Amino acid sequence: MLKFSMSLLPYTESRLLLEKYDLPIVATRVVENQQELEEALVELGFPLVMKIDSEEVVHKTEQGGVRVGIGDRQEAEEVFQELSELHPRVLLQQQIEGEEIIIGGKRDEVFGPVVMAGLGGVLVEVYKDVAFRLAPPEKEQARQMLEELRGKKLLQGYRGRRPVNQDALAELIVKTGELLHQETRIQELDFNPVIAAEELLICDVKIMVSQENLNE
Repeated sequence: MLKFSMSLLPYTESRLLLEKYDLPIVATRVVENQQELEEALVELGFPLVMKIDSEEVVHKTEQGGVRVGIGDRQEAEEVFQELSELHPRVLLQQQIEGEEIIIGGKRDEVFGPVVMAGLGGVLVEVYKDVAFRLAPPEKEQARQMLEELRGKKLLQGYRGRRPVNQDALAELIVKTGELLHQETRIQELDFNPVIAAEELLICDVKIMVSQENLNE
């Protein structure tokens, strides 16, 4: 009998998929030794986010595999040594500030591919303020998703916050839906957070893909 299991797609493969569908990701380097670390620090600068690059650990924060606000070379070297004890590959990313958004989706057994968008970061767990559409949505449908959010004022420049480019955000939702629709092995995906600063940048990627298993 044919059954399916899911596994987390490695970062390098995830990045290739994002590039294929023109999805923007924050500047990132994968390092495995001191020399690669030094080169990455020169390229990326500070502040940095550092995290383990493990397919076995989906929720890296809970496992102590994510460090943020790394401000200088000495701290980066210390964190690299600590994270290397958890996993040999470590991701370094530029740390950027802005409104946090989540874009994701799944392959529903009844409806097929469904795309989701809402307020990201910790807010998504607290308020669960998200909207859904069948994937891929039209751009106008993506705009309607943003209008359905209870916290939509946060995207519009509430109390001095810089407004999010909602046209670009709607386009990002559409492209994410196209990725989910076209790449049929993808069962779930999660971009959280997507940071809206001067531009929209995906800062964390989780793509779960199906694997076929033959069991009697």
